[in-house]
Amino acid sequence: MSPGRLRLGRTAIEVCPLGLGTWAWGDRIVWGFGRGYGEPEVESAYRASRALGIDFFDTAEIYGRGRSERILGRLVREGTGPVVLATKFFPYPWRPYGGALVRALRGSLRRLGVARVDLYQIHWPFPPVSIETWMNGMADAVELGLTSAVGVSNFSVRQMERAHAALARRGVALASNQVEYSLLHRDPESSGLLQACRDLGVTLIAYSPI
Repeated sequence: MSPGRLRLGRTAIEVCPLGLGTWAWGDRIVWGFGRGYGEPEVESAYRASRALGIDFFDTAEIYGRGRSERILGRLVREGTGPVVLATKFFPYPWRPYGGALVRALRGSLRRLGVARVDLYQIHWPFPPVSIETWMNGMADAVELGLTSAVGVSNFSVRQMERAHAALARRGVALASNQVEYSLLHRDPESSGLLQACRDLGVTLIAYSPI
């Protein structure tokens, strides 16, 4: 592994220790009326991040209903140097079948303007579709070459273990579990999630760390 880099799970993907989440890029841009901020501010934030060596960017299809993906994709295409792109699938109730995941990923790829992402994650473990069904969809996405690695987000210890086992049956590694984790929110420590990630070789990605 390169100095100063971290590996996502047991994959070959390496990232800088600090990544940038782009939820606000889609949901909090406000035009006019002197409120919020617009794409020029977002572009400045992106350039400043790249100048500091940040190359790991996380988005999701539900951030601004795809707007975050479109903005991030444009900035990546207009910029220089490689970046690690991660996005997320949201298991809406009207997506009651595994094939919906691959279809959603293709939509994300169109908005991002790339052939594949580095990391594709499922946003929440919502029923009624089973974790195993979604993980089969994730494995399909890997086999189709649409993503290099797969992860989960907001999964408990047991849910993560189920996801890990389901993917292992398809020969795919679970790379990450993205959860809220900070000095003020330390549930991953008390719940055993942090240790479970270590035991399974899964990288814990902290969101809202500050």
